[in-house]
Order: sequence, then structure tokens, then C-alpha cells
Amino acid sequence: WSALNRPEAAGDREKYLTTWNGTSPLKTDRIGRGSTIIPMATLAMVGGTQPPKLAQAVRDAVKNGVGADGWIQRYSMAVFPDADKPYRHVDRLPDFDSQEKLFNRTRELFDLDPVAIGARKNLGSSLYCLKFTNEAQDGFDSWIVALENLLRSGNLHPAIESHFSKYRGLVPKLALIFHLVEDGAGPITLEALYLAIKWQVFLQSHARRIYSGLLRGADLATKNLADRIRAGRVPDGFKGRDIRLKGWAGLTDKEDVDNAIEGLLEAHWLREERISGNGRRPPAPATRISPRPDTGSNSGCTRRRRRWLWRSCVVCPRPWPAAGRTSITSPSNCGGCPACDR
Repeated sequence: WSALNRPEAAGDREKYLTTWNGTSPLKTDRIGRGSTIIPMATLAMVGGTQPPKLAQAVRDAVKNGVGADGWIQRYSMAVFPDADKPYRHVDRLPDFDSQEKLFNRTRELFDLDPVAIGARKNLGSSLYCLKFTNEAQDGFDSWIVALENLLRSGNLHPAIESHFSKYRGLVPKLALIFHLVEDGAGPITLEALYLAIKWQVFLQSHARRIYSGLLRGADLATKNLADRIRAGRVPDGFKGRDIRLKGWAGLTDKEDVDNAIEGLLEAHWLREERISGNGRRPPAPATRISPRPDTGSNSGCTRRRRRWLWRSCVVCPRPWPAAGRTSITSPSNCGGCPACDR
């Protein structure tokens, strides 16, 4: 993935993106062998990767960088393991009978005659296709309407929306595969479609898990910075560069630090001031820490008047009820956020 982000590999990245549909030709040029044209180039990728590498690919897709071209969204069957569940050791032999059946069926499908199973060419196309049965077509119509409404709801992050949009083609392709693996001939059955939709629901939950860590990065960075402030490890009048140089977890990237500061500014944990320059440079912004409610350093932040500057929880983050007018602060001064019990 990282190699494809280099400028000199821009052409290779486009070629790999083209092979996702499996219907477009691909031309390769070699000095010794000349030009070779593949009529319908198809690339299938199977394997695993490390979470940090996956996180970087997702980061590029989310932040509209080099990877914001639909590359990571094309891994529509990616799954993320449940590492937080208790480990259960399984020591048993593989099912060699099922393995042999799978290999034999794969060879049969490789030599499959489309006409023999009832496949026909669409008008103006060289590709063979199988249609749904009437019952399966009704089920597909209901499913696609629900998917399109989800994509148009406005509740999804653009990266997740792009990922889920690939399910339009994934589900019918899976239904075709399941239909053929079960020695199916003729139209695709409702059972094969239902199995494909179950897979889509399963894959959708894993896609949310893959993107969730990065999409919650701003909230996590805000919480990390708030924890450092409460611990007294952040000096008053700091700048974003000072935080990055500390090397704290989740606070080493400029964008993450800026988002954390912005979140605490909105929560009234911080306030921004301009420090006068030397006449040649414009005033540099400095971030000041708002007075804590237990210091009594500000008459507008006393316990008696209950007008504190820290008015929202950065763990949820969620504003507090108007009756309390308090926020997450030291445990000795508040009973915790009513939303997250912190």
C-alpha cells in the first residue's frame, strides 16, 4: 500500500483500480516482450495485513489524501478480528473431505460452460449472465431500496458511504457464486440471495469496525489532551508544536493536535490569545488553559455561583444539563458526567 502512494507508482495504482470490475482491458508494455493486451483484466487479492498498515490506508482514504480514490473501499470483504474476546484454543485436524470438495468444485467452475447452466449474453455485451428468479428479484429490489436509503440518509461518513456503495455489486456477485457452488443452474435462487445478504450484514459490521478507530481519532485526541491538562502536564500558554514534541500517544500528528485543541476550545477548557510580535511578524496564537473551578482564580468560576468555564464532558463528549452547568473536572468537585458516569 505505501509503495503505491509514491508519485512514480501513480500509473500502477490506476491499473490496479481498473482490474476491480474485471470487465476492462489492460495493456502492459515490456521492452523485451512488447505490448500485451488483457481483454478482461481481473485481480483477486487474498491475505492479511498488520493493523498499523491498515490504519494508514484508512487514514489516507478518510483525509482525502492520495488514498482517497476508492482503493481501500474496494476491499469490500475485509474483516477485522475480535481480539478483545477470551482466547479459545482449538486443536483439531482440518476437514479434508470438505477441502477436497471445494478444490474439485473450483476446478469445475473454472471449466464451466456458461450455456450449459442457462447463462445468456445481454444485448450488446460479450459477457454471460444469470438472472434472478422472480422471488429472488423481489427480495433484491427490497434490499437495494434499503441500501440506497441508508446511503442517502446523510448519517454516514463519506469514506464509509463509499465503502457501503460497493455492496450494490458485491451482493449479486456473492449470490451468483453461492448459486454456482451449490451446483446451481438456471436463475439465481432466493436462498443464494439471502445467504449473500447475510454476508453483507456481516461484512458491514466489520467495515464499521475498520473505520471506527480513525473516525473517532479526533475524540480520542481530545480526551488524551484533556487528561494531560488535568494531570498538570500542559503549561499555560502552550502552542500546538509544544504538544507534538512531547510525543504523547495520539498527539503526534499536527491534524490530531489541532482537532484536540479545537475540541477543548469549544468545550471552554481552553481559550486562545494572541501574543504580540516584534513588529515584523504577526501575533502568534497561544492557547491558555481556563481556570479550574477549585482554584478560585476567577470570580466568574466560583462554586457558589456555579458558573464554571468547563461546561462539557470531553469523554463522551456531551454537554451537561442546564441545571448542573458543570462539566467534567476533578473528581472532588463534581459527581461525574451524567452521560458517561465519569
